[in-house]
Amino acid sequence: MPPVLQYVNRRYDEPDEEEEPLTPEELQEWMNQLKEDGRKMADAPREVKSNYDLVKAATAQNGLALTWADQDFQKDPELVRLAVPTYPGILYGADESLTQDHDLVLLAVQKDGMALRNCQGMDKHRDIVLAAVRNEAEIIKHIDWDWREDREVMTLAMEGYPEAYALASDEIKADSEIAAKAIKAYPKNLKEAPLEILDDIEVVKAAVRQNGHVFGDLPMDKKTDLEVVLAALSNENTSMAVVVLFEVQQADPALLENKQVALAALKASSSALRYLKSFKDDKEMVLEAVKHDGGALRHASDRLRADEEVVRAAVTCEHGIGLPYAADAFKENKAFVLWAVEINPMIFDYLSEQLQADEDVKNQARAPEHRTKPKEPPSADYSGDHSVDG
Repeated sequence: MPPVLQYVNRRYDEPDEEEEPLTPEELQEWMNQLKEDGRKMADAPREVKSNYDLVKAATAQNGLALTWADQDFQKDPELVRLAVPTYPGILYGADESLTQDHDLVLLAVQKDGMALRNCQGMDKHRDIVLAAVRNEAEIIKHIDWDWREDREVMTLAMEGYPEAYALASDEIKADSEIAAKAIKAYPKNLKEAPLEILDDIEVVKAAVRQNGHVFGDLPMDKKTDLEVVLAALSNENTSMAVVVLFEVQQADPALLENKQVALAALKASSSALRYLKSFKDDKEMVLEAVKHDGGALRHASDRLRADEEVVRAAVTCEHGIGLPYAADAFKENKAFVLWAVEINPMIFDYLSEQLQADEDVKNQARAPEHRTKPKEPPSADYSGDHSVDG
């Protein structure tokens, strides 16, 4: 048998080897140690584990000590009661006379609400349920179903575990005050709310503003509500903006042509430009996008990818690399490329083989201490021959 299983299956009333009796001095030393740290009972000799006074001292210090004592002690009401304040889990597997002791169970759940799971039938007592929920709100998932219709119990549960709203009765869910608090604490509760709650536009806006992902759980009339869409796009999480735009595209593509929606989307995420087809040739919108992410230039129209102001904004943006998506007049112009590589050396990896082989360009892309002196932006005249060989 593996050593671990040998240890697990070993019974303390069947010691592995004969032990020498402890002297009074040794027993006193064990008493001193156990009063300081009851967990030392785990490695104590058999005589200590079968000594009531020593077990009591250890249990008073740490209830876990009782689990290492002789099994007969684990059924002793006085010792179990002594263990509960520091180790409520002692009730797991305890004698029914203990798990059905009202006062003992109440004491246990005041320390650990989940201890109620070890006391079958004791969730019928209101004071015990309230004490358990107050200590550990998630116990609501494991107690008698009838409590889900109790306003006081459910309100208390939702304070510590907002997800409990999903477990409440329909009557409690329909309470506007309770619903508003539950949705504010946990926006995904919006999915559990009855339709009459969703009629409160302020509740819906607050939820999607806090978590744009819940936008997808809304009924169609809310997904097409301009105020709700704008609230969802005001969330600072950029990935949520894309989620919202995808849902809007499915619900009402016409909303993507609304300039308010477009601006809000681009402020939230430059990636939004790919959904805003009506604004790909709108310079104001494209500039807004590339100022936050140079790579957004790939979603712009051909006309704007050839626009000097737009391309420069994409190149100088701290995030993303815009030059690869610019018109050829910029990508093939050595003077412009030198300036762009000075701004962002990573651009070098996206240049043509011809430009990557150019010594001036390679020098500009080297470590900062080896670069040439920064240049002013090149001339805007790209009509002539500015190629590498020019």
